[in-house]
Amino acid sequence: MKKTLCIILALAMAFALAACGEAETEASPTPTYYDGSTPSDLLGPSPKPTPTPDPQPVTTLTVNGINLVRDGQKSIIGVNGFDYDDGVLTITDVTLQGGSADEALIHFDGGALEIVVKGEVTLAASGGASVISADEGHALTISGDGQLTVSASGAPALDIPGGVTAGCALNCTGEPACTGEAAAAAGFAVTVNDGATLTVNAVGN
Repeated sequence: MKKTLCIILALAMAFALAACGEAETEASPTPTYYDGSTPSDLLGPSPKPTPTPDPQPVTTLTVNGINLVRDGQKSIIGVNGFDYDDGVLTITDVTLQGGSADEALIHFDGGALEIVVKGEVTLAASGGASVISADEGHALTISGDGQLTVSASGAPALDIPGGVTAGCALNCTGEPACTGEAAAAAGFAVTVNDGATLTVNAVGN
């Protein structure tokens, strides 16, 4: 009798364990993915690392009101014909007119700037604006194998208190042409007429 009772109890336990296994399987069905999705698709891509800020030699650089550098960081916004990187603004084959009494066509602050001229570049400011301006003490260097023509009416064409060093062909007119000291880079000569015009040419040209 005891033997029969033990067998019945053993069978009852076996059935109970089998039922638990089935219930667990039913509670955790295999997940279904739609439209060919995989688990990694549904979780989304891994987050990209935050880029390390790249401080620039100037804190501000605007071209016709558009920030190429703001708060010392390079912007993702650009202007056709203008390419900025690490304190150097390269201008290639551009004719641009703009500016306002409140803002020069090109303005920089927070450090020295170099402009490299390629091809024929003509920049004209209207509305009593300067073509290129900088805050107190910041200098401008102009270089390159192109030809730069700048003109302003009712304002200095180059309003650069820290001075301009020119090492490319340059014709500049304004009222006056340049507010800071204008110096020539090696191999070039600067000619100023009545303060209103400034010409830079390679020596011997």
